[in-house]
Amino acid sequence: MRVIAAFAYALVIAFSDKFLTLGIGLFISILCLLTVHRLNRQTWHTLLEINLFVLLLFIFLPLSLPGAPVFRIGGLVWSYAGLLRAAAIALKVNTIMLIFMALIMSMEPLQFGLALQRLGCPAKLSTMFFLLSAIRK
Repeated sequence: MRVIAAFAYALVIAFSDKFLTLGIGLFISILCLLTVHRLNRQTWHTLLEINLFVLLLFIFLPLSLPGAPVFRIGGLVWSYAGLLRAAAIALKVNTIMLIFMALIMSMEPLQFGLALQRLGCPAKLSTMFFLLSAIRK
């Protein structure tokens, strides 16, 4: 159920364009992560790595989308539409990553492989998680 819930939740967030929905989704993801007590050093490190990529989006995406200029540096113009798009992507990325950390990454690889197998995923994929669980022990 956790695998199905995580993927369904991720699809809803990925296809949503409303900031209210994305904000509520981020809040729910944070609550889910707090319930499994996963706010450790590795969690913060993973979020930092992801958000360094998101920072690049905030730098380059507003340069590539036309729209009302927010600010200029020389010949470079950052658009309002680009900043909004980058903000929406940042919310989506963080929301989906947090829910996956709460629901999927808290599972052992063996549990995840069994869940994928029961959901009808290809045998090679579930076998890969079985082998990963054997390596971790």
